[in-house]
Amino acid sequence: MRKHLKLVTLSVAVVAGLLGTYLMGYLPKQIAEPTADIAQVTPDTPVLAQTTQPQASGKESPHQEPAIDQEDVDPASIDWAAIGERYHLTAGGGIDPMLRGWGDLGGFTDKEIAAYNKLHVLPFNQKVDEVCYDRDTGMPHVGDNGITETCDAIMEFPDHEYADLPLEKLLALSEADAAASVFASRKAEDMPTKIGMALQAVALSEKSGPLLELLERNFRGVTVSGRPKEEIANDLFNSLVFEKVAEVLGDPRAKPQLMEPFLEDALGDPNEFQQALDHIEKAVSETLTYMSEIQRSATGSTHIWELTNG
Repeated sequence: MRKHLKLVTLSVAVVAGLLGTYLMGYLPKQIAEPTADIAQVTPDTPVLAQTTQPQASGKESPHQEPAIDQEDVDPASIDWAAIGERYHLTAGGGIDPMLRGWGDLGGFTDKEIAAYNKLHVLPFNQKVDEVCYDRDTGMPHVGDNGITETCDAIMEFPDHEYADLPLEKLLALSEADAAASVFASRKAEDMPTKIGMALQAVALSEKSGPLLELLERNFRGVTVSGRPKEEIANDLFNSLVFEKVAEVLGDPRAKPQLMEPFLEDALGDPNEFQQALDHIEKAVSETLTYMSEIQRSATGSTHIWELTNG
């Protein structure tokens, strides 16, 4: 069996433990089963720039600011929450437009992009201009007798060479390629593979971004109204595991303490909540151990092991 297939199999096994075994230790049986349909409040992929969104005019490029040395940018110096607020994305606990890949919004500063790139495998790709044209909607009551202005974003970089590769090819490349692991995580339909490939991308690159991207796109914005207790608890459990792992890896965007009160409210019992926290810590420890083993095997680095055992 090829090595990458072994890694994927191990990823699935580890994830099955994270999403099932620990939950079964303290929650009722119906809560212990991971939900296949995780709540997603926004689309996974960015949309074309529209006239109602913040625009980059082309005359005043967001990159026209004093030159900076990108290596000197500290990600902890960025007010990450303020970025979402700038685009009025504070509903549902805050949405991070950079983690969601919404570069078509434009207006991100060079410092913000440099900080993001330090934490991620794939560089952030934002809109630098746009092409606007009249489009006939075929609906006379829309716009000017059916004619409206449509704007298409012009991005700084072309699509990545892996963007159109099928999942099977990405899994083959992910053996030693963090970028392929990121794309595999995005394209996989089952959650264990999504998580396993995100963990592998982090292990290979020593960058925490792929894990927080996974969290943002698939677990962020947990809706508590009108949902069964077991679904809410499951989402929050996984969110806390990912947040805590990213925090150990030094990502300044990770704020697990903000999620804990929601889990406490969802469980409604102090003893269950404490047991949940204990199992979350165990899941975090095993996740870091898993990633350190992958990292050592694939790259020879012991960075993650040193963070957790230093």
